[in-house]
Amino acid sequence: MDLILEPAVMEQQINAIQESCLVKVDELLKIKQKQDQDKAAVRLHSLNYNVNKGAISSSKSKELKGWNVSELQIQGNSLAN
Repeated sequence: MDLILEPAVMEQQINAIQESCLVKVDELLKIKQKQDQDKAAVRLHSLNYNVNKGAISSSKSKELKGWNVSELQIQGNSLAN
């Protein structure tokens, strides 16, 4: 038994399917945008960390030579600034 739909009913079903597809595409687009934002934030955080780490290691390296571990622990707060 073949199911034959009237053109008006078929058009309504097609419209409903298209609308649900567009809603799904919008949801996926929002997810992708959020992922891109998160990825950019991680890269920026990593870049800031590497820049700060490099700045500390290059500017403080001469000061740190000859210090022992206990002196570094005592001075730890001043090194972060």
